[in-house]
Amino acid sequence: MNRFFLTISVCFSISCGFADKGAVESLPGTYQAEAAWDLGGPFSANQTMSENLADLFISNVISSLGAPNSVQGDLQNAISGEIRSDLALMIEGELPEELNANSTLISALSTDLASIHVESDIELAHEKDELLGLDRIVGKETIHHMVLDTPAGDVDIPIAELSQEEAVIESTYTTTVFQDRMDVAHQAVSIRYGKLISWAFQEGTGVNPEGLMGEVSDAIECGDFVDQLTSTVGVPEVTVAGQTYTMDLQVFSDSCAQLDSSLSDKTLGIFEPNADLLISGPTSMLYSENDGNVAQIQSSDGYGGEIDGVPSVFSSLLDLSFTANRVSE
Repeated sequence: MNRFFLTISVCFSISCGFADKGAVESLPGTYQAEAAWDLGGPFSANQTMSENLADLFISNVISSLGAPNSVQGDLQNAISGEIRSDLALMIEGELPEELNANSTLISALSTDLASIHVESDIELAHEKDELLGLDRIVGKETIHHMVLDTPAGDVDIPIAELSQEEAVIESTYTTTVFQDRMDVAHQAVSIRYGKLISWAFQEGTGVNPEGLMGEVSDAIECGDFVDQLTSTVGVPEVTVAGQTYTMDLQVFSDSCAQLDSSLSDKTLGIFEPNADLLISGPTSMLYSENDGNVAQIQSSDGYGGEIDGVPSVFSSLLDLSFTANRVSE
């Protein structure tokens, strides 16, 4: 393979942050963008709230056991097979009506958050890396309008209310550009995912989810809860990758304490209030026949995002797409 094209391939795989000479002239400018975001991924499994909290408890168990990252997925499955159904049943008995298995609020959140319309301005600029002698294109996106598409109609998302700061969301990112492809890397968008969920929850129900989770926290008294759990499941052991892991009283007590902390500090006990949306992936560029400049940028297959800090059991690649049209040089 030609060394130049090998270098290009490697750079796309590791985001070198360079731009070919053609992009330096044709790409910089201001673009108006419209995007469609599906942020319902963490709820896409359509689990009940008790199942979600059981999964969170089991994640805490894995953390307490000190298992290496390489086996945590298999360990999650093994432990779930031992205690998940009993654990979820116990938690279900402590949930208020708005969050129990008969409630449709969690599935409604998944549906509503799956269709968010975003309007923004994108500025692309040329920079020179003097140390490496490389040209590069850097981006700045300013989101000024977000709309939740719900079965009841469109609802404007109050950006300023969620941030308690500006009425826009600004983010910057690096790119790797070659010919008609631009890869976006390291774009952290401060959508404050936990606060967004809290707002959507309250918008749909009129109920503050923090108050509901406070009720759950008060109901799950760890001493009694762990005693009931151990009397139900005993002291389970699972073996993964040749290592045996024992879930004794201390492990369950530590896991319950972590769950109680999450119920107090995180939205629905799971999501950091100020969590960012992390965006990356390839885009394609269409050139103007008139002046040879890039006229339009579109997301390509593989472009997407994830919510920062979400426990791995709830983590998923989020479906994001956008089209941006040039409005000025």
